Amino acid sequence: MTSKFRGISTASHWMRCTILAASAVSLFGCDLSASGSASASGSTAPAEGPPAPEYERTFDEFVDVPNQMTAQVVWAAEPIDNAVRLADEIAALRAELDIDPAAFSAMCTVAFKDGTIEIGAVTEYEDARAKIEATLAKIKQVGVDLQGVPGRIKVAGKNIGKLAMSTPKLALKTTKELSGELAVAVGDGGVQIEADIATAKELPNTVKNAATEAKNSLTELPAKAAQATKNLMAAMNGEAIEPMETTGDAAVEGEAEAEVAVATTDAAETATTDAAATTTTDAAATTTTTTDAGATAATTTTAAVPNVAVMPPPGSANQSTVAGLPPAAVTARIAKLQKIGKEAADRGDWLSAADAFEEAYVLAPDNLVLAYKTGDAAAKAKDCERARINLERFVQYGDQTLFAPELALANKTLGELKTFECPPRTPADEAALAGTLVKRAEELGKQEDWGGAATTYALAYQLTPEDHALAFQVAVASWNSRECADADTYFAYFLTVGDPKLHRTQLRETKRYQEESAAGMCPKWAVGEKETHARDLYAEAQALDLELDFKAAIGKYERAYYILPTNHALAFRIGDAAWKGQECEQAQAAFSTFTANVDATDPRHSADVKIAKGILARIDSAGCPNALWSSGGAKKPAASDTADVVPDPGGEVGGDERPPKSGGGGGGSVACSVTDQDAPAGGLAFGLLLLAAAIRRRED
Repeated sequence: MTSKFRGISTASHWMRCTILAASAVSLFGCDLSASGSASASGSTAPAEGPPAPEYERTFDEFVDVPNQMTAQVVWAAEPIDNAVRLADEIAALRAELDIDPAAFSAMCTVAFKDGTIEIGAVTEYEDARAKIEATLAKIKQVGVDLQGVPGRIKVAGKNIGKLAMSTPKLALKTTKELSGELAVAVGDGGVQIEADIATAKELPNTVKNAATEAKNSLTELPAKAAQATKNLMAAMNGEAIEPMETTGDAAVEGEAEAEVAVATTDAAETATTDAAATTTTDAAATTTTTTDAGATAATTTTAAVPNVAVMPPPGSANQSTVAGLPPAAVTARIAKLQKIGKEAADRGDWLSAADAFEEAYVLAPDNLVLAYKTGDAAAKAKDCERARINLERFVQYGDQTLFAPELALANKTLGELKTFECPPRTPADEAALAGTLVKRAEELGKQEDWGGAATTYALAYQLTPEDHALAFQVAVASWNSRECADADTYFAYFLTVGDPKLHRTQLRETKRYQEESAAGMCPKWAVGEKETHARDLYAEAQALDLELDFKAAIGKYERAYYILPTNHALAFRIGDAAWKGQECEQAQAAFSTFTANVDATDPRHSADVKIAKGILARIDSAGCPNALWSSGGAKKPAASDTADVVPDPGGEVGGDERPPKSGGGGGGSVACSVTDQDAPAGGLAFGLLLLAAAIRRRED
């Protein structure tokens, strides 16, 4: 068949259109790389993201937070999705009209003229001309919209942060709401409310995981935009295009798969043993179902997929991040961690003891006694999977002549773990952990790190919600950290739950604080005060870094970064501390943020960018946490390769088999609770959300 358009004279039949060039930079005047931001004056990125739904209940709003985070990502990716669809449409149009690539390209030459499309006489076939004009108009609009992608990414990231920061307030309001409903519920209604209460307890960690996933998705969008641009040009030139899945369709598909997984889990819980149900739950994803209007229709929460990691073999310390640490500092840190572990065990906080021993074991992977101590403490903390992994490790490699008594006890415990179901954590267990957190919060307060103190008090309150004095402590620490909105929220809540006799002094103080707040006396940042406080936090983090207390150092760096959110050099410090502390996924996130936001040619950052990119390349090659002790050439392990596995210590581990984890003594991996005066209220919530990564609750 002869094409209608072959032989068209490009001198007489032409059109000028605003169209994608071969490079997004050359056409848009902006960089669509991960670190780029739209510089073209015509950027049309909307100032706001998708509208927030309205909810009848606070609980409905809380469970829908992960969905709203996904909606932000889909909104940010909308121009890219449109470009992906348009490439397919162009290819179909060329095939329908039988236009050869040369003629089609000639008809669409790159030309900007007052932002309009000028189309001359294209062909005598008006129906074909109309189709081409419509396609060209779409091309122009996609080009304009793609300019706004960097702006959309920034807006979506900010909105995801706001959603994350809403967690403590929503948790408190949800608890009060559901408690009131339960008090008047009758029949089966009470059963459902009790299920909702259990769901609400898991939501902080669910939201944290959703925030991490959403922000990771945002970092992938610039590369997708570049590929969509290439596909459009390929479609114009009649070349093959690389198949791409739109972000919006992937999100819908993910929700559908999650709903199927939830249905499977619900069925399994009624037909299988608890152990089988746990397996199904661990493999499921957290989901909420929403109507087209965005209102919650039904909600079921299950655990996230655990991030299992291959344990390094004994003798691997020389290949890990430990190899570069000063031996004297390592020895001192191990001794301190063993002391922390013993003191925690003496208080009955076996979970914090297990964390301390495990952190020491990470620093000394050849010291199998630490594996035994970790497993023994974990078993007493009802952290059965961690106990099994570490005790099996000890039994496998421990010397029978040196460790005969410990090996006998380890085998006894392993036999019990294999024979009986893992017991649930008791209120006494949670109270012991809360006591450790309160001690840590008090120390942070003495350091005037009120953001960290507020966050840690809030975590303790989550564990012991009947101890309402902790709500008062959260409020005071929030007040001192200039988090006026959080302080007001907690003070108001404390007035409703405080005991008039037991908390008489605190209630009187609460009213005084409220009067001062109403008079506008809540402390604000003075000129230069934020920078000074950030420098203080940085100095404290540096000192902790030298002591190899990396988890506490990360918390200080993150709070400094929250105060000065444009100082992206702090993101490198977070990543560096996380990497040295063998927190692989946290290092990956921080290094990605750093490399995406600094100028690699800036002499202040060039060396650090090279280091960060080198580590990111290792992670991309070997995966987390294998990259920590690999040389960078290892392949990511398949699921079938992880015979000897352990959850990444302190990393982004989901799943209900991991009970609360407090992290190393000194503040944990939290973001700062001190917010910029111009930023939205609720910085405490962001800190609480990130620290929740270290507090993994096991489902009772």
